[in-house]
Amino acid sequence: MNVLSLHQPWAWFVVHGFKTWETRSWSSNAFGPLLIHATKRVTLPGDAGRMIYYKVRAEFGDVRFAPFHPPPFDELPRGAVVGQVFFRACMNLDCVRNRMDDMLGDFSEGRWFWKLESARPMVEPISARGHQRIWTWEPPQPLTFHPLSLAL
Repeated sequence: MNVLSLHQPWAWFVVHGFKTWETRSWSSNAFGPLLIHATKRVTLPGDAGRMIYYKVRAEFGDVRFAPFHPPPFDELPRGAVVGQVFFRACMNLDCVRNRMDDMLGDFSEGRWFWKLESARPMVEPISARGHQRIWTWEPPQPLTFHPLSLAL
């Protein structure tokens, strides 16, 4: 299965339907089901990831995550496959760039925008070593997702 590794809190936002556009410096045509892997390392300086996580929760309200109440930032799963989305499209269009909020992505000139739909968090994350770009992975066990899709 195709997998994309993301840092937390973005992996959490993607699999819970908050982040429906992923921004990258490169394009892809690996459309279809895409597993989301939360990286083990936190690469943002200082508390930047923590501040973004709590800023989004404050702005949108935790009720929007229901029934999956968000854990504290330090308890977000890391080093594991955490959910799945459907990778619908990849584009580099000004009409997309001009209507996006930079809080959940880098929509600057030259970036590619990946449309993600049908977010499904896993019931239990599965430990896995991540890789850069899109990589393939064979799950060691059947994947089980929460029955409710929370795509906004």
